[in-house]
Amino acid sequence: ERVQWAAMAHPPLPAGRYDVLFVWRRLNKRTDPDNIAFAQKFIFDGLQAAGFIGNDKWDWVGAITHLFEVDKEYPGVDVIFEATE
Repeated sequence: ERVQWAAMAHPPLPAGRYDVLFVWRRLNKRTDPDNIAFAQKFIFDGLQAAGFIGNDKWDWVGAITHLFEVDKEYPGVDVIFEATE
């Protein structure tokens, strides 16, 4: 729901296929990267519920890349879309 509300502040992406980059910024390295990346499911669902993306199927999503960083001042996640076509 938090993702949905945040996404509603932005115009929706035009129809098309996008590569998606997740930059995860954590306070420390206590959580394994695969457990962090699991949250992508909820992010995609929130983006879709907000109408930011049409859906999270193969028509819209190409490559998915994850980067993991430690940032004690600004933890969070950035989701970056790049058109593939």
